[in-house]
Amino acid sequence: MEKNNRPIQDMPQLDGLRTIAVFAAIFSHYLPVGIGKYFGYGHAGVQLFFTISGFLITGILLKCRSAIDGGGSSGFYLKQFYARRFLRIFPLYYFVLATQAYLHRLGDSLPYHLTYTSNIYMAAIGKIVAACHFWSLCVEEQFYLFWPFLLFFVPKESLGRWVLGLIPLSILFRGYCLVSGLSDQTIYLLPANFDCLAAGALLAIAFAAKMEAAKLSAYTRVAGAAGSVLLALLIGLSILFQERHGVGQSATFLLLDTAIALISVSVVWKAARGYSGLAGAFLNLAPVRYLGRISYGLYVIHLFTPLVTRDLLTRAGIQLSPGATIAANVLLTVVMAAASWHLFEAPINRLKRYFPYQQTASRTEEFDAQKAAAS
Repeated sequence: MEKNNRPIQDMPQLDGLRTIAVFAAIFSHYLPVGIGKYFGYGHAGVQLFFTISGFLITGILLKCRSAIDGGGSSGFYLKQFYARRFLRIFPLYYFVLATQAYLHRLGDSLPYHLTYTSNIYMAAIGKIVAACHFWSLCVEEQFYLFWPFLLFFVPKESLGRWVLGLIPLSILFRGYCLVSGLSDQTIYLLPANFDCLAAGALLAIAFAAKMEAAKLSAYTRVAGAAGSVLLALLIGLSILFQERHGVGQSATFLLLDTAIALISVSVVWKAARGYSGLAGAFLNLAPVRYLGRISYGLYVIHLFTPLVTRDLLTRAGIQLSPGATIAANVLLTVVMAAASWHLFEAPINRLKRYFPYQQTASRTEEFDAQKAAAS
């Protein structure tokens, strides 16, 4: 039977999925509000990001776990993981945050953005704040705070059950928020977003365990079909019951992310193996993969771009149609994200070479000597 022994680094179509995910988020903010009334495709794009992240980050940490089980230092791998995450995420985030705070002010939300807790702040006050899209980055950072410890120290034989348990926990958390009358913004809290993160992580666990590819494909096809049926039901309920706090909205709040998780895990697995046909051709296009590589910059910058566009057009005395304004915003976002990647992010990313995931021979020999002396 075919085994899963393909390295995670050799999955180029995942970059194409990132492109789809980030442009779903971008267009949900740039296009008229009425589009996507019954299905938040921008939110679905973020959840797809979470599934990809759960898959890739868990895959990296499971390799570290194998090294730890072989005698490596958990402290070493924790340090390397957090150093590499710091280099990838923090510099651009704080640069854009500082620029927006200086030019357009962020008011009372600034301290929460600075501490990656703006999602908690929005849930507490029950409304959206400036730079609200940073909520997903807050979820990611909060996820990183505990995820390595779970993967490093939970017994391997029960790890899958622990991760699987996060999905019903997420549904229960959203149900508690719903029956307690808490604000809709609780959907931005970490426990409400475990579905996709855990689904991606379960995929990585099965992949690392070298589950037969045919069996894993069958499981993910069933998940994708179940998620599609659930999503169709939720959209149908939203159309039938359009009142703001009625059955449709309540069911969507409770189960939409679970439906997206089931679909996303199927899509991510297919992309990891490699789509064929038109889907594969699209995901393999060099421009599509390139946009996926700079997707972090695209996402961080995209809500800042309309402010820049507005200022530039006002100063130039130019008025554009709504369609032309959207096109200008998209073009400027891509240009700024590309410049950010080549001039700012990539040079900083190269500093990761000082934090490799391999321990030096001397460190390993020192550990073996200490273990032998203690035995």
